[in-house]
Amino acid sequence: FRLAVAPTASYPRFGAEAQVAVVTRVDGAVVALDRPLRDSHAGSAARRVQAEVLNLRRSVLVTGDPDAGGRGGLHVVAHSGAVARVEHARVEHCGQLGRPGKYCLHFHLARACPECVFRGNAIEKSSQRGIVVHGTHRSTVEGNVLYDVMGSGIYIEDGNEMENLIKDNAVLCPVKDGCRQPGTDNPNADDVFQSGLWALSVSNDFIGNRLVNHENGFFTQTSAFPHGRGQAFLRVCTVHAPLGRFEGNVCHSNARFGFYMDNNYPRKLQRSVESDGLLEEDDFRRFTDGNPGTFSSCDAFRPDGTDNGATGVVADALEIGNSFSGQYALGDVQFLRYHAINNLHGLYWKETKAHADPNLHAHVKDSVFEWIGPDEDFDVWSILGSPGGGVVHIAGPGGLGAFIVEGTAFRGMVNDAVAANQHCGLSGTGALCTPEYQLVDVDFSALKPPSRRIKFGISSGNEVLPLFSSFDASLGGHAAVASRHQTHLLGLPGRPCVADAGPEFDGGIACSVPLRRLQVWSAPQPGGALLLPPGGGEPWAMEHVGPPPDNPRKQGYGAAVAPGRLYVVELDRDEGITVEFSDAVYGERFGAPDSLTLELRFRSQPGKTRTCVVSSQHSRAFITADRGPLRGGLGACTAAGDGDDGPVPPTPPPAAECTAEGRDPYETGREVGCCPGSGSACLADWAGDGRWHYLCLQARDCPSAAGPSPSPPPPSSPPPSPPPPPPPSPPPPPPPPPSPPPSPPPPPPAAECTAEGRDPYETGREVGCCPGSGSACLADWAGDGRWHYLCLQARDCPSASSPPPPPPPPPPPSVANLLRNGDFSSGDLAPWKLLVREGASAQAAVSGQQQADVAVADGGSALWWIKLRQRGVPVEAGSSYAVSVRLKASAPRRVRLKVSVGWSTVLGEQLCDVAEAFTTCSVALEGVAQSGTGMLNLLMGKFAGTLTLDSAVWAQVYRPEAAAVRAAAGQQPKCWGEQFRPKAWRHMSNVSSQVRVLAATSNRPAARTWLQNEAVCATTASNVNVIIATSSSTTASTTSSISTTSTIIENVRFESASPPSSTWRQPRPGGAARDWPRLATWAIQGAIQGAMQGAMQ
Repeated sequence: FRLAVAPTASYPRFGAEAQVAVVTRVDGAVVALDRPLRDSHAGSAARRVQAEVLNLRRSVLVTGDPDAGGRGGLHVVAHSGAVARVEHARVEHCGQLGRPGKYCLHFHLARACPECVFRGNAIEKSSQRGIVVHGTHRSTVEGNVLYDVMGSGIYIEDGNEMENLIKDNAVLCPVKDGCRQPGTDNPNADDVFQSGLWALSVSNDFIGNRLVNHENGFFTQTSAFPHGRGQAFLRVCTVHAPLGRFEGNVCHSNARFGFYMDNNYPRKLQRSVESDGLLEEDDFRRFTDGNPGTFSSCDAFRPDGTDNGATGVVADALEIGNSFSGQYALGDVQFLRYHAINNLHGLYWKETKAHADPNLHAHVKDSVFEWIGPDEDFDVWSILGSPGGGVVHIAGPGGLGAFIVEGTAFRGMVNDAVAANQHCGLSGTGALCTPEYQLVDVDFSALKPPSRRIKFGISSGNEVLPLFSSFDASLGGHAAVASRHQTHLLGLPGRPCVADAGPEFDGGIACSVPLRRLQVWSAPQPGGALLLPPGGGEPWAMEHVGPPPDNPRKQGYGAAVAPGRLYVVELDRDEGITVEFSDAVYGERFGAPDSLTLELRFRSQPGKTRTCVVSSQHSRAFITADRGPLRGGLGACTAAGDGDDGPVPPTPPPAAECTAEGRDPYETGREVGCCPGSGSACLADWAGDGRWHYLCLQARDCPSAAGPSPSPPPPSSPPPSPPPPPPPSPPPPPPPPPSPPPSPPPPPPAAECTAEGRDPYETGREVGCCPGSGSACLADWAGDGRWHYLCLQARDCPSASSPPPPPPPPPPPSVANLLRNGDFSSGDLAPWKLLVREGASAQAAVSGQQQADVAVADGGSALWWIKLRQRGVPVEAGSSYAVSVRLKASAPRRVRLKVSVGWSTVLGEQLCDVAEAFTTCSVALEGVAQSGTGMLNLLMGKFAGTLTLDSAVWAQVYRPEAAAVRAAAGQQPKCWGEQFRPKAWRHMSNVSSQVRVLAATSNRPAARTWLQNEAVCATTASNVNVIIATSSSTTASTTSSISTTSTIIENVRFESASPPSSTWRQPRPGGAARDWPRLATWAIQGAIQGAMQGAMQ
């Protein structure tokens, strides 16, 4: 009998051929052939690289005329309800090229036919396809071998076929890519994308088939005929048909793709075998009517917004030596126990989505991707003819959302193990290119250097937006790695991210905290989208990904962000935007939901600014990966009146029930216990901003009272909620002070007790109140939302029986140190930036030390400014401010002091003449009309010289909300009651004996001193909050520079009356005044007085 032996040849062996021989003798396990085989063939069971041997002989022969040519072969058909059963026959010289319906073996419109069987047959020398299943359901095509078949070997025709069993068939092309057949009624299947197995319907069971040496091995080309063919035309949605069983199929040595799923988003279609696999006409009409208000079972979402996806699994696939394997767009499908060996691209994937099935999360699970090189197995490597290494193991998708790779190993030499954003951003490919690659128990240990573990962007895909994250050691101990382009991450408070994680991580930014995607679906906006990160980092221009030609909805902006923090996104307008953050899988699969506080600002619509707490669990209803948002008002942080419920605060726990895990049990203003299974109340500084509060968490997630604070889990939403009553056991360390912290008063002696007026937890553990010093009393003593304990007498402690006064809304910080540590590179809110507005000949640079270099070429016409960018100073509508700078220049010149909210709304400006002596330039802002980020600009024009900035002052002198809050709480007025009047500043010059020094430290030549006075009201000048930066006025000798060395005075409040000489009388929080010991003498009052006189007059 005759055998056909398949080649085992990988890229680039495109001419690989099968070989046919006749068996002359069988002696046990030895088979003698009539000729030697020309090529070596792999047969390693251990490596799973083995050649197929096809028996082409059968005892029953059905043959056509070998001299009839391509159009004269025989055909076998079971037509229109007829039952056919052909088993163990040889069918040869069959098929009639160009004549539809004339194939070697053919089920034709048999509808449901479980009796229809093609089993164990050998098909050879066909001019038009091999086995065709057309309009038939529940048939069996099993154990057949097909050799030298032109066009598709096995062909599933119209797209309505269901529940057929296609099992254990082998289809072998004699010459790699040599079975193309032009001239059929489907050139996609037979010529352009010739395939061993071509299926327009995926709703069948494909098990254990082997497809070898074709253009494509196994191609489900549903997007070629998305509405079906033949009698199924306009009655099916092939791209959305649910998958049958895909198990144990093998594709190897194919010229292009092995397994190739094309574009498939399976959904729960309303059809069945009884309906002939067809949709109801009205169902299909609703799918194609373009009306989002009508529902079809082909749609991505059901009318209530639930995901209509139907989960499928591709299990135990083996892919060897193909150029590609995978698909373009695929959702709701998992690759389970997938094994790729010397595939040039192990798994190719451009677009996906989160699984609709809540019990299925990973996209690739328990799989192996390997490249066998000469060092691993020389014989197998040389027989395959592979190059020394592959291109990539996973060329992964560009969204939408989390792409999870779990329990998977990557081995051998490749450029990249996991590369994100395959082609993403090119002509609309991908889903905004901001995927979160979540790696779970991934093993990179057998990768050979210099292989990269991860890569940002592949095949010209977007390299800015993807991110990689892990809860385990999959990323070498990093919690997340983002692209090197996302530089805003380097300025996060606490510096959890560092640049250049090394070549194995593609030089990315490695972080010790999780990162998640933030996406804004939107057309390009004037001025773009700016991300203003926490900590006053540099505004980052969010990357925009453009749309495909046919779908303007599928475009928008993206960024990687760190959960648990405040971010600001500044856009031009509110229309046509949809916001997405993170992915629901982090709560559903990992039990670690994320949240962040998001402020949306709109340059042309400042009244639409809104702030929301956004959770990873927010609704994704009607947001699709392939089409984008299907209408307005979707996603997170939506605008009220736009078809949704408006900005969404965190949902409080049920009125009298319990608090869910990850929520604050005191967020309602009273204690609501943690739900069963939600852990217990755990206290920490979750956001790293000094505001400690409780969350319901499991013990494993709660930082130890004895250990350091953990990486923050999702914080509860601002404004800060009142903390709980004293815990029964010692709490964790109290909140650290804001950066830079004042040195606290000396703690009480470790032994023994806490004096009256001191915090019993200030040492990091509980030290009880001394006898006669009262008991621990909890309140927001400073009115800044930072609650803590003091030892006080009962008369001085707010009543525990009455609820605490509602905390004020978070005030804009009255401290905004515009010159920190005497250099321009840092500050409470942002670095100073020296930038070029116009003039290509101008250059600027800001160093980390005490100068910012200015260089303007001769003849240049540049406009320069020193600008406080990033978050700037928060400005509150209705409040009044005074902004003042004190400066001098090496030569007389004019500068413009300009103060604005955001980038465009000017609050005030002043032209000032500056000469060799210090002069003060100031702007008064009375009752500003708009909240936002305050920006201070010094516009200097064309200037190359030395400018010395001596002080920068931003003072809030009136805040109406503060007065109302204090009055509602029954507290003493704090003198916010008058609008700003310039003459009030003149009272500020006499301050030498009216301040209390809380601490003084010196970590630079210039001392830093923190001052505070909570004095009673006496004049309109009392209790003015002011930020001062004073300088020794040392001028750098370098020309073309701006320099400063500063003594920083912050957080100052003034009292008009002089205090006693030895003590200072201050109202105690919530009670009568008491005498406080003077803690220090005033060491630099002359410097302060001079600065105040110059800056404030």
